[in-house]
Amino acid sequence: MNQQPRIPRTLLPRMVAGSVTLLALASSPACNQTAMVGDTDPVITSGGAGSTQPAATGGATGGAGAGTGTAVGTGGSTVVTTQVTTGGATTCGPITTAPGVVNPCGHTFAVAYSPDGQLLATGGDDAQPSASVWRLSDGALLWNPSDSNPETTYAVAFSPDGQLLATAGTIPGSSENVAFVRLWQVSTGTLVRTLAANTGWYADALAFSHDGTLLATGGYEGDVEIWRIADGARVRGMPVPSTAHNVHFSPDDSLLIAGIYDGQARLWNVQTGALVATLAITNEMADADFSPDGGQIASTGDGNVLKIWDAASGKLLQSLSGHSVYVSHVVWVDRDRLLSDDWSGVVNLWTRGGAGTFSLSAVWSTGSQALGLAVSPDKSRFVTGGGAAGRDGFVFLLLAASPRAAEVAAGWCQSCVLMTDATVRCWNKGSKPNPAGVSGAVHVAADYVDSCAQLADGTLRCWGSNNYGQLGDGSTNTRDVPWVVLGGKAVKQVSLGEYHSCVLLLDGTVSCYGYNSSGQLGNGTTMDSLAPVVVSGLANVSQISAGAMQNCALLTDGTVQCWGMNWTGGFGNGALPGAVAGLAHVVKVVVGANVACALLDDATVSCWGDNTYGSLGDGTTTGRPTPAAVPDLSGVVDLAAGEYHMCAVLADTTAKCWGYNNVGQLGDGSQIDRSKPVVVSGLSNVKQLSLGVTHSCAVLTDGSLLCWGNECTYGVGAASDRLTPTPVTF
Repeated sequence: MNQQPRIPRTLLPRMVAGSVTLLALASSPACNQTAMVGDTDPVITSGGAGSTQPAATGGATGGAGAGTGTAVGTGGSTVVTTQVTTGGATTCGPITTAPGVVNPCGHTFAVAYSPDGQLLATGGDDAQPSASVWRLSDGALLWNPSDSNPETTYAVAFSPDGQLLATAGTIPGSSENVAFVRLWQVSTGTLVRTLAANTGWYADALAFSHDGTLLATGGYEGDVEIWRIADGARVRGMPVPSTAHNVHFSPDDSLLIAGIYDGQARLWNVQTGALVATLAITNEMADADFSPDGGQIASTGDGNVLKIWDAASGKLLQSLSGHSVYVSHVVWVDRDRLLSDDWSGVVNLWTRGGAGTFSLSAVWSTGSQALGLAVSPDKSRFVTGGGAAGRDGFVFLLLAASPRAAEVAAGWCQSCVLMTDATVRCWNKGSKPNPAGVSGAVHVAADYVDSCAQLADGTLRCWGSNNYGQLGDGSTNTRDVPWVVLGGKAVKQVSLGEYHSCVLLLDGTVSCYGYNSSGQLGNGTTMDSLAPVVVSGLANVSQISAGAMQNCALLTDGTVQCWGMNWTGGFGNGALPGAVAGLAHVVKVVVGANVACALLDDATVSCWGDNTYGSLGDGTTTGRPTPAAVPDLSGVVDLAAGEYHMCAVLADTTAKCWGYNNVGQLGDGSQIDRSKPVVVSGLSNVKQLSLGVTHSCAVLTDGSLLCWGNECTYGVGAASDRLTPTPVTF
């Protein structure tokens, strides 16, 4: 019934240029015409815990494809290894997107998809036209964005609207090379302008801001620079001590990160150019990028190590070892999947598990130095550029046959799932998930009769019943399609309660709107409101949870304040917030109907409020106004609340639930209320849980979705209660 806090995100593709230290130029076939290799899609898949399954074999007609894979069980996950073999076309173009088939187009330092996924831009050495734009539907070469001089293109990037292409590289000179940065019109291949970038001998880093107004550049011993797209003016430059290998804007365009050859990643404020932070990557081939929701940064690390950082604090969260040589690039597929490649041509896929940490889930061996890496906008495949004898060029490989579940939100008689392609699908009694008409989403929320999706820019799209104005559009009109609410204002988090909604704003305050019979809007009155009203006296809030008739807010100091209906005690001062006595060191709070639980920083849980159905998990049915620990429950990494039942995700990726169980919402195979936590039957590899009024849903680490409980919530094509987790098909 609640949504996690957010930081803005984008789903536009990104590319990373190769390094000049890899420029061992070799002769390459010229770009001549040849028959296009057929496009077949063997799917690389991963099995469940303790299982193994073979990778797909075979390739496209006319040449070798992805070789036989080996699935290696790794104690809870399955790693699928696939070998790329040379073969197929012997000349460059038309290209093939058949997985595992090399397009022999010379050293390919840069690859980038257009935002609509219809085009691919590549950059390479002067043995061929140094940059090319290809149409992926038939592999045709559209045009070459390069001048008549021999040159090398190290970076290519499409603007967010797909209308412009930026290229960067070097032109050999009589005494020293000269860097170039150019902007091209994609539709015509016309040169728009050349930027006078201060990047020394070569430029090898490019990134458009997500709003399309700025371009960042970097290169050899020059400044990292920001340019205005409209007129080509230089906005500012940030001096760096060595080569900038990559640049990336944060999803909200407030920060710029660059990986520098001195082994550091630097973050600057885009508006002022001030240095915000430095990350000790300790890898000369420095690469670093923000996660799609902006909450984390992935970077190369000490040699063969990949590092995950908290973007807000700069704290190192995890080091990943899965490469045998230097890691070259890191690319976020979506917020729960990462690709990394290395100098030997190995590409690793990392998947986030239920504890929030990443583990290795798939491996490809491309047989070449990894010089460029980009993921398709639909997240179904990626392309990697290379440079090695017999393997010069670029190759496409499959990630998944179709989008997977990324996050689920369970409501009353409806549920919604955020897919890995940033679309949203919803369902109710007896139906399967159907598109909700939302794209570019980063979070979903659902409750009694309403649903919302949060987009990358922090704005909301909401739909459903609106009889008390709980959608936030200033009316009481029912919205059958996603609707822009709150006047398009960006928020950190939205949480939906019973006929009311609350939002956590960017400044750490909270506003609520809709039904207010018990003071759940928190403004000291019981008057309904179509417009958001500020919750009195709340500041420095990090997370919120809206329940049935009461709400709670977690503050940055680890304490909790609540407001609204308070007949059990422990929920504030009625229509005004009040601190929950004796509660500290909280990392998450969740609210149901007159009951709430808090996850503490020692991985235990404390609950308070109504206990008619055993919702406090203490082995009794006696309510209490102050929090008490749930006995024999430890190692908790996440927590979710339904109306009168609670569930916890444990560090071992299993789940336990307690409370009301009239229709099997606890998932233990019974319909008996449980006053102590019970194991959800057959459930493991849990990444995220969401509880509705009388049903529960879980997203697993492999992107599958399971639900159980009330008949109206399954999306399994049958209207009947389910007492244990049941797969939802898309």
